[in-house]
Amino acid sequence: MERGAEWEQRAVRERWEEVERRRRAARRLRTGAVLVLGGLVVTLTAVPAEACVEQGAWPHGCTAVVPAATRALFLAVGPIAAVGGLWICWRALTE
Repeated sequence: MERGAEWEQRAVRERWEEVERRRRAARRLRTGAVLVLGGLVVTLTAVPAEACVEQGAWPHGCTAVVPAATRALFLAVGPIAAVGGLWICWRALTE
């Protein structure tokens, strides 16, 4: 029983290679998008320095939203993750 001519097998192999290439690109795009959004969330979490409770016209008490060390870490890691995600997305789209 014959399983197909050589040219048919080659065509199927080429088609599967194309499908796998698209899957890899889609996976890279998804990973890049997650990194971009995660980096933005981490960065925006570190932006407010303190939150104040107001009653009337005067604030009654202010407290730090994120401790200073954590804020510095978030401000360092967030943009790096966002830029890395953009780089991965760009590579996925130009491949």
